[in-house]
Amino acid sequence: MKLIDDTLKIKNKYSIKRVLVAVSFPYTLLLGIYIVISDRLLGLKTVNPFAIQVFLGMLAFITGAIGVTAFAKVAEMKEQNNNSNNLE
Repeated sequence: MKLIDDTLKIKNKYSIKRVLVAVSFPYTLLLGIYIVISDRLLGLKTVNPFAIQVFLGMLAFITGAIGVTAFAKVAEMKEQNNNSNNLE
C-alpha cells in the first residue's frame, strides 16, 4: 500500500493526474499489443491508421502527464525541505 500511497497521493489526497496515468498506461499497452496482434496474427493486410494515431496520442498524454507529475513531486519535496529548514 505504501507504493500506491507514494505514487498516487499528494498530502494524503489522490492526485487526478497520477490516477489518470496509472489507469491510462495499462490501457495504452493493451492497445499497442492489440495493434501488433491484429497485424501479425490475424493476417490483416493493413493496420487501421486511426488506431495508431490513438495509440500515439495516448503515449503523448502519458508522457506529458508523467512529466508534470514528476515536476510537481520535485516541487513538493523542495517545499518540504524548505519547511523543515525553517523549523530548525
